Amino acid sequence: MISRATTWSPDSRTIRVLAFSLAITLFAGCSDSAPSSLPPGEAESVETPADSGGLSPDESTRITLEGLRQGDAGVLWDSLPNRYQVEINEIIRGFASRMDQDVWKRTFALAERILELMRNKKNLILDNPDMKPKGINMRLVGENWSTVIDLLEGLIQSELSDIQAMRQFDGGEFFPSTGTKALKQLAALSSKDPNDPFRTGFDADIQLISLDGNDATIGLTMGRTFVMTTQQPVDKRGNRVPVVLHRVDGKWIVSELEHGLKLLLEDGRNLLTQIPEDAITSNRKRLIKLLDQLDEDMDRIELAKTRTQFNQALALTIIRLNQLLSEGTEADQSEEPMVSGRTVTVVLVGDLDDARRQTLVDRLIKITAARGKPRVTVDGKTTKVILPTQRFLQDVVDGVDFGKVGDVDEVERTLTVTVSSDSQEGTPED
Repeated sequence: MISRATTWSPDSRTIRVLAFSLAITLFAGCSDSAPSSLPPGEAESVETPADSGGLSPDESTRITLEGLRQGDAGVLWDSLPNRYQVEINEIIRGFASRMDQDVWKRTFALAERILELMRNKKNLILDNPDMKPKGINMRLVGENWSTVIDLLEGLIQSELSDIQAMRQFDGGEFFPSTGTKALKQLAALSSKDPNDPFRTGFDADIQLISLDGNDATIGLTMGRTFVMTTQQPVDKRGNRVPVVLHRVDGKWIVSELEHGLKLLLEDGRNLLTQIPEDAITSNRKRLIKLLDQLDEDMDRIELAKTRTQFNQALALTIIRLNQLLSEGTEADQSEEPMVSGRTVTVVLVGDLDDARRQTLVDRLIKITAARGKPRVTVDGKTTKVILPTQRFLQDVVDGVDFGKVGDVDEVERTLTVTVSSDSQEGTPED
């Protein structure tokens, strides 16, 4: 299989679009409330336009914050202007329409195995210095490991795993159900954090400062960092932050959030244009083969007892995952018929006569415990042998006793063996 550098990633890009539900929770990421520094009566001096559905910018924001405090992800979807709801649905449905059903099903089965691995290898993961990303409180993650897994499992077992449902994706149904469940689990995890926004961030004091047609500014009283805007506090105590909103399709949305959402949707549209309609289905065999190899990699990780074994097996799996996520952006290319199932390819380099070649092929069949007849092709001094086998590639490398091994490719499951003539080298051991 040929690895190609590409610009799309089905799994991660889908998550990027759906992760909008999490990104939008930052909309209310303020902390401890404090008495407002806005002069009394200033909010009442601003009139609410009649075409805004009766909700002023501050009232709209307050409803969204209250919904988040209650753990209702449906308010996230309801707060979005209609044009953005339509576009999110179209992007997700468009991606799903390009996905092969078997590949999608196998991918989620692999995700289930990864979650099971997280359950069983907790110590090797949390105590691993190579797996401590910056900005993540690993102590907090460790204390809530089961909650983290439950959160991920809920998403994996949701309608996201059903490609037919994804082809009819409706955020108006997804957010109130699966989204709310995920938000509540996120709130349970966040509750362990001293700066938990679910406990301290949704009771901000909100005042309307100005309103000019479709533009408005509200003031939020806060005690610490507010992530909804990059604006700095306007009062000396540093606890009232101005937030600019814009009205779109009759709904008020934070201007900075709208800007980020536009970029995200533009990225999503570009990704869809880079995926040919038949890219996944035409590359189905290669993708399924990669998934087979990933299952084998997972076997290796599950057998790991030490940190070194775990890291080595994980490194190979990550390489293979990246290859899986980069496959499928080009139409299927003609290639030599493959032996079905998982294979190992051994390239023999040397001047071999027919008898010597057959002896080495027979030896490879024994080394690999081949499950069927190998495919052998000869090109000058090069003999390529494709063997159907479940054996680990390293086991095959260790078993070669008739030449010098080189150019081992763990991803492609290939190795090259330079062999000499029969007169210079003894018969391979059985």
